[in-house]
Amino acid sequence: MISRTAIPDALRGESGRLGKRNVMRNILLIIQYTASIVLAIAVMITFAQNQKLQEGDFKYHRDHVVNVSRMSNANIAPYYDVLHTEWKTIPGVELVTISSQVPFQQRHNLLGVSPVSGDESRKFDLQRIDIGEDFGVTYDLQLLAGRHLSPEFGEDIYRRDEEGEYTQSMINAVINMKAVTALGLESPDEAIGKFFYEIGEDASDVTYRVVGVVGDVNMLGFHNQIRPMAFFMPEEMVQGVASIRISSGNQSETLSQIDAVWNRIIPDYPVDREFLEDGFNNIFAVLQGINVALIIFSVIGITLSIVGLIGMTIFLTNARTKELGVRKVLGASVARLVRMLIWQTSRPVLIALIIACPLAYLAMGMYLNFFIDRVSLSPLFFLQIGLVVMVLAWLIIGILVYRVAISNPADVLRYE
Repeated sequence: MISRTAIPDALRGESGRLGKRNVMRNILLIIQYTASIVLAIAVMITFAQNQKLQEGDFKYHRDHVVNVSRMSNANIAPYYDVLHTEWKTIPGVELVTISSQVPFQQRHNLLGVSPVSGDESRKFDLQRIDIGEDFGVTYDLQLLAGRHLSPEFGEDIYRRDEEGEYTQSMINAVINMKAVTALGLESPDEAIGKFFYEIGEDASDVTYRVVGVVGDVNMLGFHNQIRPMAFFMPEEMVQGVASIRISSGNQSETLSQIDAVWNRIIPDYPVDREFLEDGFNNIFAVLQGINVALIIFSVIGITLSIVGLIGMTIFLTNARTKELGVRKVLGASVARLVRMLIWQTSRPVLIALIIACPLAYLAMGMYLNFFIDRVSLSPLFFLQIGLVVMVLAWLIIGILVYRVAISNPADVLRYE
């Protein structure tokens, strides 16, 4: 082992001057690598988040449920019962239902309610969705207590007069677990048979009774909180989308027959249908676009950073060739020289990593706040990213400096 005092003062002075000249290069490299690491982390987190969204609610129905729009059109609505009957006879059609909205539609129809009639202090907003028969079964809403709504029970169906007023004093409803909690109840079973009431200036005198409780699902899409929710069954759907659940086999033939039924019954209006998957993808495409853009910028940034790292490594090793020769003459091993140069050259990368991780954590934390179902930002994730970045940098630097470190000292000392 050689001591620091064994290095000639002239070489130490030369190293000092080189260090000053390299300050700007190091700063630029730190900036490049900081930006590249932030982008790389952003790519991985957005990819992980997109994967989580794809695995979310209604995953197993997106390519099995066909949604037919415009069912509330005045010229189409009267034919729904006929369409419903005809569609159900098609081989491959499992269930047919209708609702005021379907999953991933960001439509907010809020109803101010309270568990105590007239008590505004306990008021909360309930997301209202009107549904037809078999809606819960079509979308496999998990029934936690009670039953689904059915036309077999008179109070399950609500009716309105020409002025829009309810014609009955009691209406049954199915609610989700969020609504159970908002009503001040502790369990699904406890909620069955309980009542809630409208609150507000235009509130009706009707009493709502809970006959079923389903699990929480995000009907409103990626960016909306799961709300307290209630499902009601109207006699006439004011606005509706028909949902047709089809089997996996020969879907193209099933779709052709669905269209044929529509064209035969309503020939003046083209059918407007899409898979639930298409509705999901219309929103998801924006998120995929963000990920692709980040990938492009990340590749450009990482490429520039690697080029900069290679350039700085070549410059430093060439500038310190004489010093390396002296160290080898004085007994320094190749491994020691390589470790020394790797450490000195990779310090900007380490500094960039220390800066980039907190920046990426803050930036991606704000991005993930837009999602309800989000991935967790584990410290282990950033540790793995840091390890990959440092190993890559050490590999690039090591290959370059090894060629200089194994050179003949006699040739090195004649370098200049």
